[in-house]
Amino acid sequence: MSELLWVAVPSGLDGASALIRVLVVPRLQGSSLAEFGLQEWPSLLEGLTFELRTDTSAGIALAPDHPELRPAARLDVWQAFFGGQGGLINDWASRDYAPPAVDRTHDDAQRISHTYRDTVTRMARTPQDTPGIVDQALAPWQGGQPTPPPPPAPPIPTPVVPDFHRTVAMLREHPAVLRELGLVFELAVSRRNLEVGDPRRSRHLSIRCTDPVLDLLVRAPWTAYLLDDEHFLPASAPDAATAIRRGVVDLAGADVVSPQAEPDDSPPPWAVCTFEVDGAVGRLRDAANSTADERPAILPHLRSAGLQLVRPGRAADYAARADAARTNATADSMDDARLTAEDLVLGFRLDVKSGDGSWRSLTHRLATYTVNGTPIGSARAPEEGHVKPFAAVRGADAELRADEVVTRWSGWSHTVSPTNLLDDTPGPRREPAVPLPYDFGWRFDLSDVAPLPTLRFGTRYQLRVRVADATGGGLPVGAETDSTQCSEVVRYTRHEPVPPPRIAAEAGTFPPGAAVTTLVIRSDHDQSAEDLHHATPAYPAAERRSVHPPPVTFGVAEQHGVFDPPAGDEQTWAWAQRALRDDDPGGPQPDPATGGVNAVLRLDSTGEEHDGRKEWSPPWPDPRPKRIDLAESTDPDTPVALLWSGDGEVLLVRLGKGEAATVELSSTIHDRYSGHFSVLDWLAEAAVDVTDSLNGRHPQLTPPQVLRLVHAVRRPVAEPQWVLRPGAVNREPDDTTATIQVAFAGGGLHSPSTGRLDIGACWTEWTDAGDHPAAVDRVHSEPIAAGPPGRPPAFTFRHEFGDTKHRTLTYRLTAISRYRQCFDAAEPDSAFRVAKEQRAVSIPSSARPTPPTVLAVNPAFAWQTETTADQIVRMRRGRRVRVELSPPWYETGEGERLAVITAADYTDTVTQLGRDPLWGTPAPERFPAAEWFAGADEEKPLKNLPGPDRQVRVAAYTPVRAGDRWYADVELSRTGQVESYAPFVELVVARYQPQSLRDLELSTAVVTDKVPVLPDRSLLVRRAEGGVEVTLSGVMPSPANRVEAVIEVADGLTDLISVGGDDDGVPAWRTVTGPVFGEGNVPLPVLPVLPLPAAGAVRLRVREVELVDGVGDSPAPRELQERSVFIDTVPIPPIWGGG
Repeated sequence: MSELLWVAVPSGLDGASALIRVLVVPRLQGSSLAEFGLQEWPSLLEGLTFELRTDTSAGIALAPDHPELRPAARLDVWQAFFGGQGGLINDWASRDYAPPAVDRTHDDAQRISHTYRDTVTRMARTPQDTPGIVDQALAPWQGGQPTPPPPPAPPIPTPVVPDFHRTVAMLREHPAVLRELGLVFELAVSRRNLEVGDPRRSRHLSIRCTDPVLDLLVRAPWTAYLLDDEHFLPASAPDAATAIRRGVVDLAGADVVSPQAEPDDSPPPWAVCTFEVDGAVGRLRDAANSTADERPAILPHLRSAGLQLVRPGRAADYAARADAARTNATADSMDDARLTAEDLVLGFRLDVKSGDGSWRSLTHRLATYTVNGTPIGSARAPEEGHVKPFAAVRGADAELRADEVVTRWSGWSHTVSPTNLLDDTPGPRREPAVPLPYDFGWRFDLSDVAPLPTLRFGTRYQLRVRVADATGGGLPVGAETDSTQCSEVVRYTRHEPVPPPRIAAEAGTFPPGAAVTTLVIRSDHDQSAEDLHHATPAYPAAERRSVHPPPVTFGVAEQHGVFDPPAGDEQTWAWAQRALRDDDPGGPQPDPATGGVNAVLRLDSTGEEHDGRKEWSPPWPDPRPKRIDLAESTDPDTPVALLWSGDGEVLLVRLGKGEAATVELSSTIHDRYSGHFSVLDWLAEAAVDVTDSLNGRHPQLTPPQVLRLVHAVRRPVAEPQWVLRPGAVNREPDDTTATIQVAFAGGGLHSPSTGRLDIGACWTEWTDAGDHPAAVDRVHSEPIAAGPPGRPPAFTFRHEFGDTKHRTLTYRLTAISRYRQCFDAAEPDSAFRVAKEQRAVSIPSSARPTPPTVLAVNPAFAWQTETTADQIVRMRRGRRVRVELSPPWYETGEGERLAVITAADYTDTVTQLGRDPLWGTPAPERFPAAEWFAGADEEKPLKNLPGPDRQVRVAAYTPVRAGDRWYADVELSRTGQVESYAPFVELVVARYQPQSLRDLELSTAVVTDKVPVLPDRSLLVRRAEGGVEVTLSGVMPSPANRVEAVIEVADGLTDLISVGGDDDGVPAWRTVTGPVFGEGNVPLPVLPVLPLPAAGAVRLRVREVELVDGVGDSPAPRELQERSVFIDTVPIPPIWGGG
């Protein structure tokens, strides 16, 4: 049965219109297009009337408005393709493909990542165990199948002339051509015709035609659509595995492949891999299955492979795709089919974003199409291609195979062939042996308006996948998309190691025992090497080899950015050609990542090491070769010496008689490229010092070239003492670390014998619960570069505290010998180190304190007694306010205080005084000066109160712990020029850390409740004739407060006072004389003192009462109804007793 499938694809919005592109899929059974009236399809298409139908929660409906065709089809293009033999038809038949066998790329990548990360880290921590570490790393890879040879290519099928169906199928990868043919046509419909039904439920549409003849041929499946204010797109199936969301594949959480955390962890939906997986698996298996003699000293090298988008479990996607195709092929009618976004995927469009830049498409191109010489569309028309997400390879056995890498970006376009820089191949072209009934031509060029992103080591990238729908449509690269649907930011780094320097021999033949990598000098017990050479010229007195920089491939050099501007085009072109050619006259292009040569000499006899490094000169790209010379050492005190010549061109090694050594020559990493390598990233993530690795001492990053040198016959000198200059301690706001810039005087560090400096620290930790000692054995470990005595290096280290507190630390420097490996391993490590404590260092608090929590504010007093034979003076020191604070305290560390904030020229958020209007008394000064606050630990100006920049002053008090709270007594030495009686004070306080970064000393201010400041009182009790005379002195209101005094005796052990009533038999203080009354600052009438009883005691009780009446009648005693502001009792000495 013949049919034309009209697959409707929602294609965006255009003002009030929604655009629908219709893909025409012919399934014809006949011999020619004329049988179906399709020989002039573009003309027929322009005369059709279309219908839009919707199927929503409101039911199936016919839109009231007819869709409007936007003509684009050309009859001349149609006839060029199908007017002749191209219009012949072979009966259409569906094909059923079994899903391909899919390699588990993600699982392999995880295993590889674990193997290399673990091995690299362990090598760095214990380099002497490298052979065992490599064996352990390779063990899990043993037993796998050896790397198979590449499968043979499948046989080339016999070319056949494509019929109409075959041509349409091939052109489906070129939607721009299909639009010119009318096999993709665009309709505009009113949005209101689609805004039906519940948008939260599935909605479908289909396009049909009203032509009665053509309508019999057309089958119109339903397409799920999504319509909102910004989008009109195919809707995704709710349970779709690919998870297409609003035209974008959901890559949320896609990050660089890392080792599996737990065996049962599920793989992520998507991942990014930056190294070649298949080749790495093969090389690891080959190495693991090799014999012990053949096993490499390090792991096989990884190879950088750009950014690969990996789909774990991709086999399920292939199976679902095959099932959907099988279902549609066997359906009775496609009119009932329901298509979703997943069914309408033509391909993927990968976008890349680096840093804060914009998204850049890898599929944008300028396309020129022709047929029989006739242009199809505009020349160099901008378009976007796509990559096929379900591609597979058919082998010679006819089996389909694939892996889990959906697409890969290696630095070039996905849809334009790479440029052949050497121009030594013809480039892509159509196979002339394949006959075509038309001459279809195309040319794709890179866009000069939408340049490609550059793939560079050390750069961070994000990936986004837009969907190219069946008509070639989809979101444009500039469309705003949900950031959560992009991959994580991934850092692209180099996996290839930097090769060691290349060694070459000047002579073509070698004396016995010598080779390119073996240098030998010879002497006798009574002959020097020179003497023996004269006697036997075949034995050279010195040997030499030339040392060349390691070569690099063009791809690696380009990804280091060495061909990028600002170098001129001609120069970079010459560099690039040198990297591409094997026979360039200038020799191989040197690896730009190598900064120089690292030479490490290890003497066989003692294990003593000497090393030296030299940079290449002149710098890349034309460094001169160096040379290594082996000569004899005639100084018995110096059996071995390694010395670079002044210009760094010659490495001279001198060996004493009978000494043998190995020299490991490796490449060092150029500072400019230290952030370009995966190995260094892995070490940093594992908190391993990378200094040695940068200096050519990590075999997986910079594998060495070992030379054999043969001549055939122990604590650091100085105790470490650093110099911390002003500004040496640095801390940033809210930083939990501090950096300390360390320098040394000439004798403060002996760098030739000091290989490493370990820094420990101890201090007193101040907390709410109390202070306690704290210590860290190793805060930092600093490698000390070998240098001449008297000029030790300076460095900066970072101390992590985990908080922002102030502390006073005592650092302990431990200088560790450079040559520990040269001595007996049984000796204790302590024998190889010298330690010394340094002067105390203050680390300031780096965060503004949090405001204190004030629990209460109350008047406070201090009492003092002075006694002579005839008088007693009791002084109550008032003018104090106790501020009670909630724990914790010392949250900013040692020295935290409570600050009272004052200022003379502000009316808010500073401490204020005010007169109590209840009393006749002078008004206090409103703004107390900071110097009025007695007892403060310090008083200073600060200009850092949060808020507007302004000058305030603080009086600081150290709180005291009392039970479940802290308190500080704030004392006012005065309240103004004239003292006021019981004024109110409103304190403004803050948490205060004087040892803080500038402008971070004070917390936000806290305003306390108003509380009266009670005045001082002095109670004078004098022995007078017949009794005692009482005077209570101090600031009084006008009129003055009433003062009364009584003499009381105790009739037993009691703390009660008898106030009358039936209290006989209850031990209490009982009044025996008085009361007498008076007022403040005036002596009261003399109170007689009766003879003391035989037992008990006599005391004077004085009370000051404010002249404020109580409220209403009360049965309570008078003492409880009145406002007492002073009460004191004074024991009367027995000698004062009367009788």
